[in-house]
Amino acid sequence: MALGTEFGDIKADEIRPLNASFTRFAGAFALGKEVLNSVALAGSALSGAYTGASTDAMVLRLDPNGANRDVTLVTPTVALLGKMHIVTHTGSANNLVVKDGATTLRTLTAGLSCWVLCVLIGTTPTWVLVA
Repeated sequence: MALGTEFGDIKADEIRPLNASFTRFAGAFALGKEVLNSVALAGSALSGAYTGASTDAMVLRLDPNGANRDVTLVTPTVALLGKMHIVTHTGSANNLVVKDGATTLRTLTAGLSCWVLCVLIGTTPTWVLVA
């Protein structure tokens, strides 16, 4: 049996490899979701300011836990270029102040997030606010 297309006939045995490719793609997508889930830091209730580390997860889910808190990202270096974080305020009140050193990048209220990326500006590694 053949399926007619504008490019000619496709035979049933030619469709099987496409199905196998789609199955591999769907499996890779599921794996990608698992990888993304694995980089998320479980919600953390802060008891003071948060200071980042080079080993921080990509997604930082933070609750300021009753007070405004500073979230100071790890000092940017050439080795960190391309590293990104999504910082999410998981609490119900107060603010998270996301900083690159002393520079405030964004102040987050309850339920908001921001996305930061380590880039090279001139010759200086810097955290920039993407969204």
